[in-house]
Amino acid sequence: MKRKILPLLMLTALLTTNTIYAEININDINNSVKSNEASQIEKPKTESTEKEQKVEDLEALENKPKETQTKIVDVFKNIPNSQYVVRLRTQSKQELQSLYDRGFRVFEITVSATLDNQIVLADNFSEYFYRYYEAYIQRPTIDEYFSYKMKNGETQMSIGDINVFLNNYPDARFFVKSLDTEKNIFDILNNKSFKNKDKLIIETTDILGNYKTFDNVALVDLKGENNIYSFAVNNKDKNIMFVYQNTSPNQKEMEEIKKAKRRVYEINKPTLTNKNESKFDGYIYSIEDIVNLPIAIPQAVKSNNYIRPAIQNDRFIAHAGGKVLGIVGTNTLQAMNSSYSRGNRILEIDFDWTTDGKIVQLHDWASFKKLTGDVFSNNYYMKYEEFKNKKMINSLKQMSIDDTLEWLKNNTDAYIVTDVKEDNMENGNIKALTEFANSSKEIQSRFIPQIYDTVQYQKIKDLGYKNIIYTLYRTEQSPYGVLEFAKCNDLFAVTMDNLYRVYTTLPELLTNNGIRVYIHTENDKTKAKAYINGQKAYGIYSDDILSAVELNS
Repeated sequence: MKRKILPLLMLTALLTTNTIYAEININDINNSVKSNEASQIEKPKTESTEKEQKVEDLEALENKPKETQTKIVDVFKNIPNSQYVVRLRTQSKQELQSLYDRGFRVFEITVSATLDNQIVLADNFSEYFYRYYEAYIQRPTIDEYFSYKMKNGETQMSIGDINVFLNNYPDARFFVKSLDTEKNIFDILNNKSFKNKDKLIIETTDILGNYKTFDNVALVDLKGENNIYSFAVNNKDKNIMFVYQNTSPNQKEMEEIKKAKRRVYEINKPTLTNKNESKFDGYIYSIEDIVNLPIAIPQAVKSNNYIRPAIQNDRFIAHAGGKVLGIVGTNTLQAMNSSYSRGNRILEIDFDWTTDGKIVQLHDWASFKKLTGDVFSNNYYMKYEEFKNKKMINSLKQMSIDDTLEWLKNNTDAYIVTDVKEDNMENGNIKALTEFANSSKEIQSRFIPQIYDTVQYQKIKDLGYKNIIYTLYRTEQSPYGVLEFAKCNDLFAVTMDNLYRVYTTLPELLTNNGIRVYIHTENDKTKAKAYINGQKAYGIYSDDILSAVELNS
């Protein structure tokens, strides 16, 4: 979908007469579009290079703007049984589900970072793997971590699984601590897009560390009433609370905590009596200590899972507006109208920038020049007025962003998946989506942006977009890396190519975790049926297969 400028020799080879339109070979245009797309697709990285890759979530963090802090609601407000915090032992899915089903709502988990900076539930990799996997492993990648099987038949978890759990059970809360001394876990977590980050309470002993970037922070074993007063007063916009594991607050310290109306928890010490015991808001219990706790099972709450818009015929996305007059990749008004008339309601449209900063519909400038019959010029890029005044072959009509918005207003049940090129505009995707967002909220809701790396997600989410596709043709992220990102965020779908990714474990991984998969660009009906019927994909991007009727005809 990126494009390379066609060599002049290829263009001049098209010329056989002085008549402009007659010399344009449709097959050549179609092959040009397909060639440009195929050259884009990145093969997945090998295991060795994956280990060396910095996680995409950490790119460009130094330039990330600071978010304005607002008044924070008590993280435990209306949370039943919040006086009981259970420390997970095996940290498996089955253990967590069992404890929740019994009535517990607040848990403590211990996390570490993988080689590729993904966060998983493990207190110490070497000891953890020996204890629960009978394997000697130091620091694995995220793919290696999930390749091992726990010896008790249970299933390990990543922080993405915690987000999925919080989607299913919004009344759960997690204290998060780390024993990892080599990786800055909370820097990594803070800079990840993570839907339910407001339901995590970060435990830290580093009072001068980066805790300020989180809404909920538990200061561990903080002593001195002046210190307690200082942190309580200077963080009124945060849920600062106090956890005592290796010591206990004295009377003055407890008074200061209560005066500041902050919560305080202590590790359960059943053999000791504490004169401040009645003033603690709760205790952190081991699995062994909760056996005989009398705890009521709360009422069930509604899940907070992502809900996609109801769109007719949503398994089929018209690539570049769909084929028209035998030509693919035109992004023209006729292509869009033709696809819509055939029952298609989701159209993928390519956008690019003119030299004077206007956004227009086209797959690439080289292909657009050929569609106008201009095969002489070496200068592919042009200003907006020149673009608008060009005459396209077969009376096709090119589209500006104003034309795009007008088309959406006239076709109120249609949606556009964006594919924004950035070859002549830095940060072109963000800039284009900002322009779309400024159009109107009703129109904005019918754009489905594609993101090309994980860093873009939160920026686009903050613009007000609710339905986002993570397309993989510009990334080499590993299968479990992609899955982890999808678990941590609300995605309309993940889109991958039909050359490499479709033959990896990734489609099955995503589908098994309830994440929609689209394959691009597929025009072979046999393959398309195999993807959909074999549950490898929910749907396809296609030039010419635009509905279930057409697929099965």
